[in-house]
Amino acid sequence: MRKLGAGWKGATYRGRVEGKPSECAVLAVARELTAATDFAERFRQTGELLGRLEHRGAVRYLEFRQQGDNYVILSEYAPGAPMSRWLTQNSPAAADWLQLFCGVLDTLEYVHGRGVAHLDLTPAQILVGDDPGYNEDVVESN
Repeated sequence: MRKLGAGWKGATYRGRVEGKPSECAVLAVARELTAATDFAERFRQTGELLGRLEHRGAVRYLEFRQQGDNYVILSEYAPGAPMSRWLTQNSPAAADWLQLFCGVLDTLEYVHGRGVAHLDLTPAQILVGDDPGYNEDVVESN
Protein backbone atom coordinates (compact mmCIF):
# COMPACT_ATOMS: atom_id res chain seq x y z
CA MET A 1 0.00 0.00 0.00
CA ARG A 2 1.10 3.54 -0.75
CA LYS A 3 0.40 6.34 1.70
CA LEU A 4 -1.61 9.17 0.15
CA GLY A 5 -1.82 11.49 3.12
CA ALA A 6 -2.68 11.95 6.76
CA GLY A 7 -4.88 14.23 8.80
CA TRP A 8 -6.78 14.42 12.05
CA LYS A 9 -8.98 11.44 11.06
CA GLY A 10 -6.04 9.15 10.35
CA ALA A 11 -3.89 8.08 7.41
CA THR A 12 -5.13 7.24 3.93
CA TYR A 13 -3.50 4.62 1.73
CA ARG A 14 -3.97 3.42 -1.86
CA GLY A 15 -3.68 -0.23 -2.69
CA ARG A 16 -5.24 -3.60 -3.29
CA VAL A 17 -7.37 -5.15 -0.57
CA GLU A 18 -8.16 -8.85 -0.37
CA GLY A 19 -11.67 -9.55 -1.63
CA LYS A 20 -11.94 -6.30 -3.62
CA PRO A 21 -11.66 -6.36 -7.43
CA SER A 22 -9.91 -3.00 -7.86
CA GLU A 23 -7.69 -0.55 -6.02
CA CYS A 24 -9.13 0.98 -2.89
CA ALA A 25 -8.50 3.95 -0.69
CA VAL A 26 -8.03 2.78 2.89
CA LEU A 27 -8.47 5.19 5.78
CA ALA A 28 -6.85 3.87 8.95
CA VAL A 29 -8.75 5.78 11.63
CA ALA A 30 -6.59 7.61 14.19
CA ARG A 31 -6.43 5.87 17.58
CA GLU A 32 -7.32 9.13 19.33
CA LEU A 33 -10.75 8.96 17.70
CA THR A 34 -11.36 5.30 18.46
CA ALA A 35 -10.82 5.83 22.19
CA ALA A 36 -14.27 7.41 22.66
CA THR A 37 -16.67 5.06 24.42
CA ASP A 38 -19.37 5.44 21.74
CA PHE A 39 -16.98 5.27 18.76
CA ALA A 40 -17.86 1.74 17.61
CA GLU A 41 -21.57 2.58 17.40
CA ARG A 42 -20.95 5.91 15.65
CA PHE A 43 -18.56 4.13 13.26
CA ARG A 44 -21.28 1.59 12.39
CA GLN A 45 -23.89 4.32 11.88
CA THR A 46 -21.54 6.34 9.69
CA GLY A 47 -20.86 3.26 7.59
CA GLU A 48 -24.58 2.73 7.02
CA LEU A 49 -25.08 6.35 5.98
CA LEU A 50 -22.07 6.55 3.67
CA GLY A 51 -22.81 3.15 2.15
CA ARG A 52 -26.09 4.52 0.77
CA LEU A 53 -24.56 7.45 -1.09
CA GLU A 54 -24.70 7.21 -4.87
CA HIS A 55 -23.63 10.41 -6.57
CA ARG A 56 -21.03 11.03 -9.25
CA GLY A 57 -19.33 13.64 -7.06
CA ALA A 58 -19.13 11.52 -3.91
CA VAL A 59 -16.66 8.71 -3.42
CA ARG A 60 -18.29 5.27 -3.16
CA TYR A 61 -17.76 3.63 0.20
CA LEU A 62 -17.25 -0.11 0.11
CA GLU A 63 -16.79 -1.39 3.62
CA PHE A 64 -15.98 -0.55 7.20
CA ARG A 65 -13.79 -2.98 9.11
CA GLN A 66 -12.88 -3.37 12.74
CA GLN A 67 -10.19 -5.61 14.15
CA GLY A 68 -9.75 -5.09 17.86
CA ASP A 69 -9.10 -1.40 18.40
CA ASN A 70 -8.22 -0.82 14.74
CA TYR A 71 -10.83 0.66 12.40
CA VAL A 72 -10.51 1.14 8.65
CA ILE A 73 -12.79 2.57 6.00
CA LEU A 74 -12.51 1.16 2.48
CA SER A 75 -13.68 3.21 -0.48
CA GLU A 76 -13.16 3.19 -4.20
CA TYR A 77 -9.92 4.84 -5.15
CA ALA A 78 -10.72 8.20 -6.75
CA PRO A 79 -7.93 9.43 -9.02
CA GLY A 80 -7.44 13.15 -9.23
CA ALA A 81 -5.53 16.07 -7.83
CA PRO A 82 -6.46 17.94 -4.66
CA MET A 83 -8.40 21.06 -5.67
CA SER A 84 -5.79 23.30 -4.01
CA ARG A 85 -3.06 21.87 -6.30
CA TRP A 86 -5.33 21.66 -9.37
CA LEU A 87 -6.15 25.37 -9.10
CA THR A 88 -2.51 26.46 -8.93
CA GLN A 89 -1.35 24.07 -11.68
CA ASN A 90 -4.17 24.84 -14.12
CA SER A 91 -4.97 28.52 -13.49
CA PRO A 92 -8.55 27.88 -14.65
CA ALA A 93 -10.65 30.51 -16.36
CA ALA A 94 -13.58 31.92 -14.40
CA ALA A 95 -16.02 29.62 -16.24
CA ASP A 96 -13.98 26.52 -15.32
CA TRP A 97 -13.67 27.65 -11.70
CA LEU A 98 -17.44 28.22 -11.58
CA GLN A 99 -18.09 24.75 -13.04
CA LEU A 100 -15.87 23.18 -10.38
CA PHE A 101 -17.49 25.17 -7.59
CA CYS A 102 -21.01 24.26 -8.77
CA GLY A 103 -20.01 20.57 -8.84
CA VAL A 104 -18.82 20.82 -5.23
CA LEU A 105 -22.05 22.55 -4.19
CA ASP A 106 -24.18 19.96 -6.00
CA THR A 107 -22.36 17.13 -4.26
CA LEU A 108 -22.61 18.79 -0.85
CA GLU A 109 -26.33 19.39 -1.35
CA TYR A 110 -26.76 15.69 -2.14
CA VAL A 111 -24.80 14.36 0.84
CA HIS A 112 -26.24 16.90 3.29
CA GLY A 113 -29.73 15.95 2.11
CA ARG A 114 -28.97 12.40 3.22
CA GLY A 115 -27.78 13.31 6.68
CA VAL A 116 -24.03 13.37 6.03
CA ALA A 117 -21.97 16.43 6.95
CA HIS A 118 -18.28 16.84 6.24
CA LEU A 119 -16.79 18.43 9.34
CA ASP A 120 -13.68 20.04 7.88
CA LEU A 121 -13.95 20.43 4.13
CA THR A 122 -10.95 22.19 2.60
CA PRO A 123 -9.67 22.56 -0.99
CA ALA A 124 -6.93 20.02 -0.17
CA GLN A 125 -9.64 17.40 0.53
CA ILE A 126 -11.56 17.82 -2.72
CA LEU A 127 -10.19 15.72 -5.56
CA VAL A 128 -10.58 17.04 -9.10
CA GLY A 129 -10.73 14.37 -11.78
CA ASP A 130 -11.11 14.56 -15.55
CA ASP A 131 -14.47 16.35 -15.27
CA PRO A 132 -13.81 19.39 -13.07
CA GLY A 133 -17.55 19.98 -12.73
CA TYR A 134 -17.64 16.95 -10.48
CA ASN A 135 -15.05 16.43 -7.83
CA GLU A 136 -14.34 12.83 -6.95
CA ASP A 137 -14.45 13.01 -3.18
CA VAL A 138 -15.94 15.64 -0.95
CA VAL A 139 -17.32 13.36 1.74
CA GLU A 140 -14.34 11.83 3.53
CA SER A 141 -10.74 12.38 2.72
CA ASN A 142 -7.53 13.52 4.35
